[in-house]
Amino acid sequence: MENGTVAKLSEEAHIRLQLITDTREELNDWFEFYGLDDDADTLFRLCEIWDTSMLTFPVTSDWQLLYKEHPTLFTEAPDDTRVLDIYTYGHTFLHKRGRRDKLTAALPDNEVAIVDLEEKKRTRLMFCSTVCQFHDSWWRSPEEIIVVGLIQGFDHKNLYPAIWRINTYTKQVQQFTSLKPAHPENNKNYLQENVLNIL
Repeated sequence: MENGTVAKLSEEAHIRLQLITDTREELNDWFEFYGLDDDADTLFRLCEIWDTSMLTFPVTSDWQLLYKEHPTLFTEAPDDTRVLDIYTYGHTFLHKRGRRDKLTAALPDNEVAIVDLEEKKRTRLMFCSTVCQFHDSWWRSPEEIIVVGLIQGFDHKNLYPAIWRINTYTKQVQQFTSLKPAHPENNKNYLQENVLNIL
């Protein structure tokens, strides 16, 4: 193997390691929930890379009301003009006594989107059916978004922890997948236990 190839591999390994380290520090609860905090550095591998189409849609009045009532569902960008929305597409609120008070599953599909609060536009970054779940997220920079969750393995039986790195400038998505499936305590799910149940 030539020195240039070795250097490139080392650089890619360093980038991956830094991504995992930064994400674990930022979203430590998710890593602990799935028992990934001890060996995360060696578990995750880059499995897929693709370009996102970044489709844009107008923001609905229902979404604006939801954002006003439950701002903690959304992750604010460093510039405060945009929010990341990974929960509302596949879920809906049940109404009780004239208010929205419970989030529940509504659709099998999932979406990662950025909402521009000033222009009132929603831009889709990722869309996924039942084979994946989006659990938590953070803005690593104004152009880089990190989403964590689960993805179905090729065996169609197990769910594997995954980290998606989305660059809104290059419009590229990288998927890092764990080498071992998720085995949470009592088969609990992070999305249900730490997001849906606390609203």
